[in-house]
Amino acid sequence: MASDDKKVVKVQFHPAPLESESAADRASRLRTEVERLSRLPLVEWMLYLDDTAKKHGIGSTKLKQMVEGVIREAEKKAREEKVEDRQRDRQQITAERENARKDCEKGREEERKREREEREAQKEEERKDKEKQKAFAAIVKLPGVEHEGKLAALARQLSEDLDVLREEFAELRIEEEDRIKRGEVEPWDEPVNIRELLDAVTAQFKKYIIIHDRAIAPIVPLNARYRNILAAPDFSGRRY
Repeated sequence: MASDDKKVVKVQFHPAPLESESAADRASRLRTEVERLSRLPLVEWMLYLDDTAKKHGIGSTKLKQMVEGVIREAEKKAREEKVEDRQRDRQQITAERENARKDCEKGREEERKREREEREAQKEEERKDKEKQKAFAAIVKLPGVEHEGKLAALARQLSEDLDVLREEFAELRIEEEDRIKRGEVEPWDEPVNIRELLDAVTAQFKKYIIIHDRAIAPIVPLNARYRNILAAPDFSGRRY
């Protein structure tokens, strides 16, 4: 029996060649390592210097210079940031002081405005009070039937409440009546011509009544005056 010849086939496998690391990748890894070392204490990164230089295929002196350069750059940046921080702090302090000054000035201006408005309001109140007292003095001398109309007109003129004016005027009228009762009557400031006064009163009466007898014409106003005095002896000087 013939034996089969066995043939052995040898298959050789050739692994694919590894892609070589680019220069950019090597530079990036080296830069990363340099930045890592620069963040370490001096004694520590000097201890790793030689091994790291061999690992990246550069001289120890060159790696040291690179680490020191990164450290100087970081220190420079830190100083600049510190200066910027101080400048920002100074600017903030200056802005706060300016805002405080403006607020203070605004407060003083508002206070001055408030005081000015209070003075103006007080002056206006004094003016209105003088005007009111002057009007009261004139109204109190008028017949009582005219008081209400004059007070209403005065209330509109001064923009005041009519009821308040009535109360104030009532107090003034009581004081005036008390003064008259005490005999504190201010005399007329100039002599009065009785004849002219009677003629004027008679002429006023003739506007409303007819007096046929000329002889008694002067007696009519005297009689009316006399009757008025009898009706209100305490306030006769202010009524007709």
